[in-house]
Amino acid sequence: MIARRLEQLLVLILTATLVALGGCSAPPSSSGDDAALEADTGVDAAPDAAQITIATFNVRRFFDTECDSNRCGPNDWEEQLSENGFNNRLDKLSAAIDDLDADVVLLQEIEKQSVLDALAAKFDGEYPVSELGEIGNVASVDVGVLARGTLVDTKGYRDSSDLQRPDGSHTRFAREFLRVDLDIDGERVIVFTAHFVSKASDDAGRRLAEAQEARRILDEVAAQNDDALVVLGGDLNDTPDSEPMAALTDDGGLLRVGADQSLEDVFTYVWNWEQEAIDHLLLASTSGGAYVDGSARSVHDRQPAGLGGSDHGALVATFEMR
Repeated sequence: MIARRLEQLLVLILTATLVALGGCSAPPSSSGDDAALEADTGVDAAPDAAQITIATFNVRRFFDTECDSNRCGPNDWEEQLSENGFNNRLDKLSAAIDDLDADVVLLQEIEKQSVLDALAAKFDGEYPVSELGEIGNVASVDVGVLARGTLVDTKGYRDSSDLQRPDGSHTRFAREFLRVDLDIDGERVIVFTAHFVSKASDDAGRRLAEAQEARRILDEVAAQNDDALVVLGGDLNDTPDSEPMAALTDDGGLLRVGADQSLEDVFTYVWNWEQEAIDHLLLASTSGGAYVDGSARSVHDRQPAGLGGSDHGALVATFEMR
């Protein structure tokens, strides 16, 4: 009887201690639209499991030394860089990307394939895959992928997709919705890089239509490739509480990595001095891979935000292969 009472007393003491310790913990920081953290649905890192690190980064209007539009004045869209200016940007961006130490880098706002190849060349073969989603417009800034491993296949969906806005009008992806299939050390990885229409326009109906079609495509690709890691990343130009992001993530949809972390950990942009998460990495549900809990992080090298001369920071996360 005495032993039983001692056991009960020890349990009570241990419970009270744990409650007291929990009460002393600082609450997670929060700001702006991401104040409420979402449930943790990733996995703890397994010591022996293969891991793939993926980053998304809007490099901001990376043009070359040629003026393709014949309009490259101070107030024109296209910027014509000098040789020194171009090399300067290459140095800054390559240094920033090198610091990310990612196996796959999803890029936005690259003018053309030669610009992406010049960036890849800075890594001396570390990123043998260099793929651009070129839409063919003069002085367009497009999406691209730099990756380790071997290119298996690539596909663009912009010309074949019919997107419908809420008002019934039809449109298409603002930029290429680029799919790149990779073999990285024997692991199957399928990535999509996207840049949804900007809020500067603001065509919110088009952005919602882009999100709905992106979700449909990733659901379909994941169902057909259950043994692969399937990830969408890019500048989606909207915050986690928006209707387009809900279209991507609600009802058993894509997992927004870093949803279990504070905005301060994963913000990529600052608007009116408010931190915003508008660059995202989203994981499709397959048996091929899982998000490693707590691995998402935004990377900046200047205040209030920015990396490598861009006004965006990068978002990086680690995924475990199964």
